[in-house]
Amino acid sequence: KVREGKILHYGCSNWRLPRVLEAAAYAAAHGLQGFCCDQIMWSLAETAPGVLTDDTLVSMDDAFFAYHQESRMAAMAYSSQGKGYFARAAAGKTTEKDEREFGTPRNRAVLEALRKISARTGIPVSTLAVHAVTAQTFPAVPIVSSGNPAHLYQALAAAALCTDARWAAQLNALARGGEYPKANA
Repeated sequence: KVREGKILHYGCSNWRLPRVLEAAAYAAAHGLQGFCCDQIMWSLAETAPGVLTDDTLVSMDDAFFAYHQESRMAAMAYSSQGKGYFARAAAGKTTEKDEREFGTPRNRAVLEALRKISARTGIPVSTLAVHAVTAQTFPAVPIVSSGNPAHLYQALAAAALCTDARWAAQLNALARGGEYPKANA
């Protein structure tokens, strides 16, 4: 359909990295257009062990992240808001379900780092959490949703943020499970 002009670009969703690499190699070897994007589960929020029972869901990991950096293939991040966990946690309004799904030590550490950044910049925690996806060296698009217009506005505000390379690297460190540098906290 690409040759017919009916499809301009296409991508994959929930493909594991070896399959993406195989498709890219095949397209390159045969002079074909490869994928322009990969739709993947990706958020600052880590899901608690045992919560995800659907083994067809593929999450961003270090290897996939490195592939996106190297290939510059776009990533479309679903669940980019971590189901609103950081927004509710920052407001002190988490539910039992939130704590069961996202109440991990890593997420609490990320929340504290986001609170520090928010206090310093005035940018809401929820906006920063989504911006962690957009602040990449490769095209990255968070897929967001909300039943609350104010929350949707905060998520959409992430697209308007312009951050310097150091700040983007710090958000990347959080996104990859690292720590926000203490000197800048």
